[in-house]
Amino acid sequence: MKLIERRREAEAALARVRRSERAWAQRTRVLRAFCARHRAALIVGGGFASGLLTSLLPVRPLLRLGSAFFSTAALMFKGPLSMLFAEHYQRALGDRDEAASAPE
Repeated sequence: MKLIERRREAEAALARVRRSERAWAQRTRVLRAFCARHRAALIVGGGFASGLLTSLLPVRPLLRLGSAFFSTAALMFKGPLSMLFAEHYQRALGDRDEAASAPE
């Protein structure tokens, strides 16, 4: 009995989702048609706008943020990750050597 009720609830939920998808498709039909017709112009315009915004951003705070990020990444690679990479590399070399020396 419980299984049948859960199945009915799931089917009702799926019906609600499909209704909302159809409603969304109808509400956004004009915008989606515009985007489909002017796809190239939207891509070029978006690139131009992002380039313009990037050129207007202050450089110093971005450089500080990048410096903090890359120094943190360098510490990670210098510490625990380098050991993991070295161990993985040694295993890969060992597997390759075993495969090369195995008789055919």
